[in-house]
Amino acid sequence: MAIRVAHIGTGNAGSIALNHLISDPRFELTGVWVSSDAKVGRDAGELAGLDARTGSITPGKKADVVVIDGSAVNVAPVIDAAGAVVCAADISNVKHVLVDGNVVKRDFRLAASLDEPRKRVEASRDHLISKFGEPEAGWLTASADREVATA
Repeated sequence: MAIRVAHIGTGNAGSIALNHLISDPRFELTGVWVSSDAKVGRDAGELAGLDARTGSITPGKKADVVVIDGSAVNVAPVIDAAGAVVCAADISNVKHVLVDGNVVKRDFRLAASLDEPRKRVEASRDHLISKFGEPEAGWLTASADREVATA
């Protein structure tokens, strides 16, 4: 879980620290206090000198975006978008996801192929069977029954 940080100061040293907070995934920037009216309302990425790669949803910039389907029965009608997402939405409502500007989910389906991970899991299974043999019929059920009996 990220450490939530509100940053104070965006001068010479402050902008360097702000750059680090934005760039380091261990931190989640929750707010920025600025010392001059000229900086009020400006994006933190711009104040940290990162506006060429972050701070807005623009082609070529890094962005993490989740698009929620607000027309689904479990969230509609949306009156308060944040409330609908926090209190009612679930994974079935996630329509699109971009991570670092790359599409990882489109139209409710993962964009990545699961063929390679599936092959690795099957190879692991085959290795275990070659070392220990086929499991006895009902092995999972018997194991679960023993756990319930000892609880």
